[in-house]
Amino acid sequence: MLAEGLLMTIHVEIVSQEEKVFEEQEADMVLVPGSEGIMGVLPRHAPTVTTLAYGELVVKKGNAEESFAIFGGVVDIRPGKVVVL
Repeated sequence: MLAEGLLMTIHVEIVSQEEKVFEEQEADMVLVPGSEGIMGVLPRHAPTVTTLAYGELVVKKGNAEESFAIFGGVVDIRPGKVVVL
């Protein structure tokens, strides 16, 4: 039995200077090209803010994947939410 309030998915937002590019309410995992290497982000990840390198950002939900080319920026990771700027 799962504890009440246990986060099992991640809300993901990718935002450019002009607009919100992508939003997924219930992702299972996010792979982020961090400046120190690729980071795998799962639900309940420790809060982190880091810079992004050039690379591929992947949002996974079930068997589906969405991929995005990233050219730098910042990612704000919280236990239930990832915001890529």
